[in-house]
Amino acid sequence: MSSFKLKQKYSHKSIFLASFLGVYLHILLDSILYTDIKPLFPLSANPFYNLVPAGFVYAFCTILFLLGIALYAYRVLKH
Repeated sequence: MSSFKLKQKYSHKSIFLASFLGVYLHILLDSILYTDIKPLFPLSANPFYNLVPAGFVYAFCTILFLLGIALYAYRVLKH
């Protein structure tokens, strides 16, 4: 994290939880967009496909990306 000018001060538990949530949120978002994703494997159905318009998913991801950049800039400038 030093190369990003951020100090690591998180526990292994919080890192594990963030990683776990990131993986499964990624699967959930992909299952909304793509027919071949099987989020409830071994069931072959994908109940999330086309649940919301694809543009909403892309806009949501873009907003979170911009929020992440803003948070990163705030943390770097704070130190």
